[in-house]
Amino acid sequence: MKILVMFMALTFGAISHAQLPAPTVHQIPGLPGAELEIRFTNPQCEEHFYDSDVYSNSGELLKSKPKGVYCAGKSDFTSAFDWGHSPRMKLLEWIQSPQTKEILFVYQSVSDSALLGAICEAIKARGVKVTFVMSRDRVEEEGVWDPLIDMNKTPVVETERTQRKFERVLTKLTRCGLGKGDPQPVGILRGHTGVKESDSIGWAHNKYFIVNPNDPDQMSFSSGSGNFTTGAVSTNHENWFFFTHVPQDSHLARSLQCTISAQLDDSAHVSRSIYEKRIQDCLAAIPKELKKAEGIRSYMVPAQGDVAIKETIVPYFSHSKKITVAAHLLGYPDLFVRGMSCAAQTNPSSKYCQSRRGQVPGFLADIGGAEVRLLMDDDIHWLMVGQVGDKGKVGYNDSWEASLAERAQKSGVDLRFMQTNHHQGFGAQIHHSKILLFEGGSQEGVWTGAGNLTENAMHSNFENYYFFQIPSVVEAYSQQLDKMFIEQATQAMDMPKLDRPASESVL
Repeated sequence: MKILVMFMALTFGAISHAQLPAPTVHQIPGLPGAELEIRFTNPQCEEHFYDSDVYSNSGELLKSKPKGVYCAGKSDFTSAFDWGHSPRMKLLEWIQSPQTKEILFVYQSVSDSALLGAICEAIKARGVKVTFVMSRDRVEEEGVWDPLIDMNKTPVVETERTQRKFERVLTKLTRCGLGKGDPQPVGILRGHTGVKESDSIGWAHNKYFIVNPNDPDQMSFSSGSGNFTTGAVSTNHENWFFFTHVPQDSHLARSLQCTISAQLDDSAHVSRSIYEKRIQDCLAAIPKELKKAEGIRSYMVPAQGDVAIKETIVPYFSHSKKITVAAHLLGYPDLFVRGMSCAAQTNPSSKYCQSRRGQVPGFLADIGGAEVRLLMDDDIHWLMVGQVGDKGKVGYNDSWEASLAERAQKSGVDLRFMQTNHHQGFGAQIHHSKILLFEGGSQEGVWTGAGNLTENAMHSNFENYYFFQIPSVVEAYSQQLDKMFIEQATQAMDMPKLDRPASESVL
């Protein structure tokens, strides 16, 4: 979140990235030679001091925003850009490698100039083939949404907003390849298509960066919480993971190919049901004898949302003794909010375990009394205390999300906030992690990927998720979330107290 303009003041004392551990690299059982690398942005920002007396809700005098959490100045962003173990540096390493012959990237948003510049140089210097997929925007103005795109009609007419952001990227990359012969960079828009709202496709919210997608032995790909934007690879709080040397004769590679082939085929985007069937048929055709990545499950939404809920999310909420959730957007009361709240109960008949609509399988709560922690952007806190901005929102969060977070908190969930900055200084920053960490049960695991904790992210958007059960991977996420929750996040009682009318506060 952000602070009021009157509170912004001096800065000094950046934390050195040398204090942070190097990214962890893990062997993948069942796939000899393939590796999984876990990276977090971990922005090491200066200490930003208040220029007047600010007190916490508990009455303590506060001197500054949390160091290494709240980023505002240009030096904060420069430090994040230059850190050798950042997600940005890993992507640059892949782009600049002489072994990289083809790049395919799929994101809701694409804007990072340094990464696009590196791709441009790869096109110029080595003739690298480039394809990218971006999401359409669908804007609501005065209660009316932009119409869905009907893929049965030609030509497809895009909104001005969508066309403008798409052409910025396509023009930049196309100019890099002018005079270099074929193939030229290819850009594709996806999302918000259909004839009926009930069978429409939501956001094209997948997050993939794929190197050499057709190479039998050298395919590598990345995913995680972040988009292809400057904040997502630097000062946002994000989680990324990188698969290297994934063989094509593996379920891990083939499931990715099912998603990509459907993404690139116009005929799969007429409706959500057609897209789902395309993915499901492709997954069903994967030979069972192919190599399997032990301890890794992949789920492609919307085709596999219900499967993921039934075989992973509900069982692990029901059987874990310790659950840590890091979320950007919070929704789906019957699944994620109910899952956290019920896990914190000792009585499975508690109201917090009951389904409101009966659409989600029952949570067993057979362990009960689990330690449940929820980590969110402090936008949620400001909404909870009535500091509501334009259109009932603060940053990307809204009052309904705040009410769900408050419901979870009342059930016994330990709710804490990452104090971030949207509006002060150089650039913007959010807590954008998307992690469910399940510990202490008979099995442990990490759920992460592109999607937020919302109903659309499980049923109508294009999303990709991974569930990791490799012990060393679970431990890497556990250490990171402990660091964030214990050392960096702020409890409500320690948040700044703002004795001002909401109409006067610019958060």
